[in-house]
Amino acid sequence: MAKTIPIPVDGPESIEWDPQGEGPYASVVFSSGAAMSLVGSSSHTHLLTGNCSTHEVVPTCGRPLGLSFEKKTGDLYICDGYLGVMKVGPEGGLAELVVDQAEGRKVMFANQMDIDEEEDVFYFNDSSDKYHFRDVFFAAAILEE
Repeated sequence: MAKTIPIPVDGPESIEWDPQGEGPYASVVFSSGAAMSLVGSSSHTHLLTGNCSTHEVVPTCGRPLGLSFEKKTGDLYICDGYLGVMKVGPEGGLAELVVDQAEGRKVMFANQMDIDEEEDVFYFNDSSDKYHFRDVFFAAAILEE
């Protein structure tokens, strides 16, 4: 059975529930820079970066895409289309960078992830090895490889 969940924010990329079952958390960008928010609860907003008041600064501020909670710690891992993989503790606050390179290559477009808690490892996909989030759509439009 499928269920529709109204999410009163613009452009959510991913939704996730925390280890206590609270949520959904949505990956969105607000002009204030708040990138993660617990929909319907102003007391559980997670901040990814500082003030991101215009689209021109998004490559510096980041664009959160995929989300995944680590159940053991309550940490929220975030795939960011510009910055790489970030992490925010269960109390919220600014995210810290976890991965911006893999196998000697810069992460260009971290998009989605999953955590294998038994093996204590996380997996993520890098949707492009050439383009960041903003540029990949242009490249697709001109059919560049």
